[in-house]
Parts: sequence; structure tokens; C-alpha cells
Amino acid sequence: EGNPHPVVSSGFVAATVHAKRAGQIELVRKLARRRRVIVVSPPVLKRTPEDDLVRDIIGSALTGAGAELVDTRFVLPDDGVLPDAFRHEDGIHGNAEYGEFILKHVRENVLANA
Repeated sequence: EGNPHPVVSSGFVAATVHAKRAGQIELVRKLARRRRVIVVSPPVLKRTPEDDLVRDIIGSALTGAGAELVDTRFVLPDDGVLPDAFRHEDGIHGNAEYGEFILKHVRENVLANA
């Protein structure tokens, strides 16, 4: 009865992401001309190939605009999904311990390499 997951090309996804994020990417570009810009990606709640594709597209656009990207998929253990111990009670945000973990990572791995 039809495919519940319509198939679209990665080019279509990229064009859509760029169109929806154009203002944010331009802001990062302007800021990066004047200052060092470090962007931490949102926590990953689940990993799917589609989510990874969108994160890759956004990450590439941010680095292309001059930002340094901290991709939480590659900071958190295992598969990069936010562990329950780091989840806020709302289930979709990181908690204070997560924030501390990420800030420590930025201090030790990004700022230390400036």
C-alpha cells in the first residue's frame, strides 16, 4: 500500500536543508569573519541514515561558512546517541551533566588546539 518512507535524492535533501538554514548559515559566515565561531550540534536522540545525512549537510555548510563544528555524534560514546544519564527529564534535551561533558570536551579538544 505504498511506501511509508518516500525516497528522495540526497541532492533534494541538501537543497531543502540549505534553503531552510540559509539565514543561520549566513549569520555564521558573518560572525566567523570577525571572531572564532564554534558550533556544537544538538544531541542525537536516535541515529538513522536520514538524520545522519541532514547532520552531515548542515555540518558541511557550517564549516564552509567558517565555523568549527563539534559534532556530538563523534563526541558521545558508542553510537553518539544521547545516553539516558545525559537526558533532561523532557526527553529531548541534554541535562546539566551533558552540558558539563560537552563543555569539557570543547575546552580540552577544541580550545586547547587553538
